Amino acid sequence: RCPMVEATTRPRPALWRLLLIGLICGLLSGTFGVGGGIVGVPLLMLLAHFDQRRASATTLLAIVPSGIAGGLTYFLQGYVDLVAVLVISGGAIVGALVGSVMLKRLPIVWLRWGFIVLLVGVAVRMLLVEPERGQAPELSAGLVVVYAVIGLAMGLCARLFGIGGAVVGIPALIAIVGMCD
Repeated sequence: RCPMVEATTRPRPALWRLLLIGLICGLLSGTFGVGGGIVGVPLLMLLAHFDQRRASATTLLAIVPSGIAGGLTYFLQGYVDLVAVLVISGGAIVGALVGSVMLKRLPIVWLRWGFIVLLVGVAVRMLLVEPERGQAPELSAGLVVVYAVIGLAMGLCARLFGIGGAVVGIPALIAIVGMCD
């Protein structure tokens, strides 16, 4: 199957639905740091009738402009650790490549249940664990490995489920590394 042919043979969703999904995702992204996968994937499936693979792939590209805008805003305010960004990004690229291979091979039902389990797990953790506020961690080889593993998990989840930063990255950076303001 050719994805481009397959995508063009499906009926296109109404433009207003896509704009509404984008507005909701943008508002939630700016307010809470969530939007792409945690909101966008379910909304694309519900309102635009995308399957999970197509919804996940679409949100990955759709969040790039808002991610750049938000990231630059935080960078200019001095909230960005560039070493963490570079190492996590490297891990995320590898994770996304591995996830791309897995996405083609895993049955849709496994993707759906994996997405559900991940969201429930993060929600339970957020309810039960209050993050400790601490100082910025000291850069070490161990910290670089932790950043790379977090990036790997983010990239893998981003490719498989369309989620990564808000659902995987932020909780991991708070719980494992101790990042918090």
